[in-house]
Amino acid sequence: MVAYLKKKKQLPIKDLLQFVSCSRKTIERNRKYIIALALIYIGGFSALRSYIEPEMETVQ
Repeated sequence: MVAYLKKKKQLPIKDLLQFVSCSRKTIERNRKYIIALALIYIGGFSALRSYIEPEMETVQ
């Protein structure tokens, strides 16, 4: 799926539907958000990733 996203610059909706339990319409509505998150995780955007995954506080 990553290669498809990088090559075609489109979200592989059919492949994505096999891994998630939501409707095609939901994926199409949130397409830009899903692509942005994928690019942040694929690329080396560690600063942006820190906003998505805040560090967990240790419980003592």
